[in-house]
Amino acid sequence: MAGEQQDWSEVAALSRSIEAELPQVAAKIAEHIRAEVPRYAQIPPENHVLGVLEQLRDMAQGLATRQAPSGEQIERARALGRTRAEEGLAVEAMISAYHIGYRDFWELLLARAQNNPKLSTQLVEVVSLFWTWIRLSSAAADAHAEAIRSLQATQINLTHRFLGALHSGDAGSDEAIRLARALGFDPDHLFQAVCAPGGAWAEDQLDDLQRSLQFARGTIRAATRGPVTVILCQDVTPDVVVSTVHRIRPGLPLGIGLARQGLGGAEAGLLDAEQALRVAELRGGVVRFEEDWLLAVVGTHRQRLSPLLRGDETIGRDHPHLADAVQAFAKNGFSAAAAARALTIHPNTMAYRLDRWHQLTGWDPHTTKGLVSSLLHLALTE
Repeated sequence: MAGEQQDWSEVAALSRSIEAELPQVAAKIAEHIRAEVPRYAQIPPENHVLGVLEQLRDMAQGLATRQAPSGEQIERARALGRTRAEEGLAVEAMISAYHIGYRDFWELLLARAQNNPKLSTQLVEVVSLFWTWIRLSSAAADAHAEAIRSLQATQINLTHRFLGALHSGDAGSDEAIRLARALGFDPDHLFQAVCAPGGAWAEDQLDDLQRSLQFARGTIRAATRGPVTVILCQDVTPDVVVSTVHRIRPGLPLGIGLARQGLGGAEAGLLDAEQALRVAELRGGVVRFEEDWLLAVVGTHRQRLSPLLRGDETIGRDHPHLADAVQAFAKNGFSAAAAARALTIHPNTMAYRLDRWHQLTGWDPHTTKGLVSSLLHLALTE
């Protein structure tokens, strides 16, 4: 044993000399991490340096005493993993940071071993021990995953309750305000909702969506309520949500509500998105309430309005040239001449087609009521 201790003396001396310099070393390594892993910008620099310093001190002491990580040190790594999860840092970023720290520390050992043959020989024996310290990153990753699952379960529960308050008309209640804040929302700020079909998700896909949205910039909360998956966001564009959803479920119909102010706006925006989703489910793609609000609102009452707007559903299909004429007339400033140019037909032919539509449907596209009824009829029967 005495010989073994003597063989380790150079490594022990080197580790203790580095330990004395650790505040400066930790600051430099933290700087490298922040340069190579941009997501660490969300972690306060002082907090980050302290975390690196704690890890390096444990490692330096372990190398000096030729000891693998203790239970207490493993628990410290797990605690850091939980903290980084609560701070919203992705596990991939955290693991990258661990590896950068180990790389820089090992390179420091190698640099100090130059011109010292005995120490260089002993460093070969350090490799297996050093590997046991690298495995601390696995402990941190496991704790990070556990924390994320716990956070997600809590957030889903709170999100269900918050959406329930919005659906029930209690947006202005103290409970709704408390739930919004617990979810990270500013109750007075802009909200925007994106809705997707609730039955379209396999369980693992919904988990993937939750994980992906967890680390997006801004505040995003998602939950499935009955036939609809609701994604409520703040300080993030809906395009981020759409791209995330379509990465998991390509081509899934989505409805996007208006960005509206405060909890009352969140309640109205949620209805926007649900109504837009109904249109998206009929025709596919992504439907924005601000662009298709008329059809979204009317579509919600399609059965009630059916006697007024459905008419003979075969007319548009049997006479598509007439339907095209009506739509071109609406899109070209209600000008028959401009519509004729758009369809590359004679103005007299355009006039005939509009009159023929009137004869077959009873809706005169030259009047406001007749044109609106015609367009809604076409949209609903498509």
